[in-house]
Formats: sequence, C-alpha cells, structure tokens
Amino acid sequence: MRTLAVAATVSAVISVGCRDQQPVQPLASAGPAYLISDGAHNGNAHVFFLPPLAPDPGALFHAGTFNAKLSPVVEVCILTGDPSSGSAVDCMMSGGTPVLVFGPAPMALDLANEQYTGNWDTKSPTLLDPTKFYRILVRGAPRGTALGFLDVDPVDRAMKNLRTGDVVQFQHGRTLPIKLRIEDGAFGSTNPDHVEQVVRDVATTVTTNTGFAGASFPDNWLPQAARNAGINQVVLIIERIPVGPGTNDQTCLQSGLMEREGCYRFRTDPDLHDFGPFSQLVTAGVCVESPNLIGNPNAPPFELHRRVEVEGAPAGPTIDLAEVAAP
Repeated sequence: MRTLAVAATVSAVISVGCRDQQPVQPLASAGPAYLISDGAHNGNAHVFFLPPLAPDPGALFHAGTFNAKLSPVVEVCILTGDPSSGSAVDCMMSGGTPVLVFGPAPMALDLANEQYTGNWDTKSPTLLDPTKFYRILVRGAPRGTALGFLDVDPVDRAMKNLRTGDVVQFQHGRTLPIKLRIEDGAFGSTNPDHVEQVVRDVATTVTTNTGFAGASFPDNWLPQAARNAGINQVVLIIERIPVGPGTNDQTCLQSGLMEREGCYRFRTDPDLHDFGPFSQLVTAGVCVESPNLIGNPNAPPFELHRRVEVEGAPAGPTIDLAEVAAP
C-alpha cells in the first residue's frame, strides 16, 4: 500500500483523508467537583488510582491494555473548600491557572507492575496547610486534560482519602507515593486503528498500531508560546475515522465531495491551537484505500485533503494536499 505524506504547520486537530469529518475530540467541560475521579469511581474508564491512595481496583482493569507509551505528570492544587461538604469545589485559580503546591512533575514508568509512579514531597516547595484540602491530578502532559484526580485532607504525618477515609502515612515523614494505571483509550480513542503516545520537543516518529497512519516530528517543533506556557510535551492521538454507509460518519471532512475510506484524525492533548503554528514542519502520513487512483490521470480525480478541527468542530476550508513520497 502506498503511503502519502503531508507537511503542515497546523497546531490544532487535523483530519486527513480522501476528501472530508465529524468531531471526535470531546468538547471542553466544567471543572470537577467530586472526591475521586477514575475508572473505579465513574471517571475515565481507562485510568485507575492504585494503593496506597485508593483501594485495589484490579477487578476493573482491561487486560492487555496498559499503555507504556506515555509520560504522565502529576500535580497538586489547593481546593476552594471541603469536597465532602456537598458544595461544588475546584482548584483555586490565579491568572486563569490552578494554584499548585506541587508539580507538574513527571511520573516514572513501572512496566513490570503496569503502572506509573510519583512521589509528592509534602514539605517542598510548599508546606501543607492542615486547614485546607488538596486535589491530586494526573495529566498526559502539562496543561493537558485531567485523566483522573483524588481529593485528600492532610492529617498528622499522613494524608486522608476523602472518599474512602483511608489514611496513608507519609514515607520518611513527608513523602506521599502516588501510583496510577493508564490504559489504551484513556485519551478517547475508540477505533482499533489508533495510537496514544507522548511526543516531546525532540525528533519522534509515531505510527498507529496498524502502521496505516503516522506522524514525524523534528527537533524543536513545539510552538514557542507553548514552551513559554510550560508545555514540554504532548500526547499525540491518531485515530482512524470510518466513513461511508453503515458508519457514524457518512463523510470525513464535511467537504461535500465524494470520499473514500482512509480518513484519520490527528490531535494533541493539550490542544495547541491557541499557541500558534508549530516551530518546525510536522509530517503526517496516511495509507490510502486505492493508491492506484492517486496521481493516475485516467482514474477518478481523488486527492488527499485535510481540514483543521478546533475543540471537536471543523474549522476553515478543506485543503488539497500535494502527493509526496514518504520519508
């Protein structure tokens, strides 16, 4: 199957296909206001807090789906009130960003135990206030979507889980261990042909599990404004979007043109749309259903197109793409 590659300086979601796209990226939602949000507590079904912070959720795991291609970050914010009071609470904000007492700090991969681990030093850089409540959040990247969170209350040399009442003693009098399982699908992919993988600001090539779509990133590709905002990595999500009769999407790019199978959505978490164009060109490549049609003067005039999405909605025109040999 022939591969077509496209170069683009777009920093929002792009969908690439032989002509058209229905939004898959979830729209922004209101802030969280509960005690635990994960796969065991009506949250993201592919994210689980693990002991000692939460009871063992192993019975709810999806076997064989642990995603070791990530580099999540953990952060802790001060809450606006007591989550167990019944009133809505969220992270305190300052200048449009949460007031953090810790992080965002990278979590380490523990492949043998299929988990990510981190340690919160509760005495650095900010001392805990025993009169306040705190929220532990895990994201795929700084300023990305919160995959899960857990609210805690500091007690004497320990931390209490506000949902279960369990008390976790600090290690060495100050450190709280944080363990998390993240499975494939945590970033919203539902089609079997997909990938969810961390991409840092260094040369990286990512392909879906079928190899039918991928992207190549050079060094220093992140927008400068994103770097200035503390974003040093993103999670890249590439997912096939089935089109045509019998699917949820009769078209892919909503172009009004005839389309064939082979549409993929490329998006990042966090969404980089507000940070300007990529600093370097990023190459996206897809395999098409009938490569003999592309560039054949005697074949129907099918061409590769792309269209940008912003927060799940198509934006801007459908753009023709030149046929380029895969690098």
